[in-house]
Amino acid sequence: MTAASPPAPARPLVGNLLCVASMLVWSFGLVAGEMLIPLVPPLELAALRAVTAAMVLIPAWWLVEGF
Repeated sequence: MTAASPPAPARPLVGNLLCVASMLVWSFGLVAGEMLIPLVPPLELAALRAVTAAMVLIPAWWLVEGF
C-alpha cells in the first residue's frame, strides 16, 4: 500500500446502507419530479430538488463524520 492509496473502509455495512438509502431518495425524487413538472416552473423545481437534497445529505453527513 502506498501513501496515495485510500485506507480500507472501516465499516463497509454502513457504507452500503448509506448507498442504498441514497438510491431510494434519488428514485423517490424522480417520481416526485414527474408529478411536479406540470405544476412548477423548471427553475423553481430544480432549486427545490437541490434544497431537498441538501436537507437530507447534510444531516446524514453530520451523523457519519460528526459535527
